[in-house]
Amino acid sequence: WLKECENFLAQLLVLVHLTAELPHRGTELLSVLLRNSQLRMRNIYICHGQVLLLTDYNKTDSTTRKPKVIPYLLLSLVSQLLFMYIVAVIPFQNILWQQLEITLSVEIQTYLFT
Repeated sequence: WLKECENFLAQLLVLVHLTAELPHRGTELLSVLLRNSQLRMRNIYICHGQVLLLTDYNKTDSTTRKPKVIPYLLLSLVSQLLFMYIVAVIPFQNILWQQLEITLSVEIQTYLFT
């Protein structure tokens, strides 16, 4: 079951990438945070029933020294899939990992697409 979840997440990553309003750059999509960290705020929000990804990756950061927030509003169906994955699958995965005594790094539990 855990392997199937991993495969589903990989397919969801492709779906999000292909259906988002704008194409993602580089590792932008891979840096989406599920929860706040000490240094950064999460990147996933719900806006009018759809998932909104806010990324701050930008190729001009090094020259302007100011990060730009780039919003990606996902399609309704993709939003539903991602939402259900976050609220149903991830918690159940965590329970399974605890039962199997598998310890995950904080980084794996923080990023969505890891």
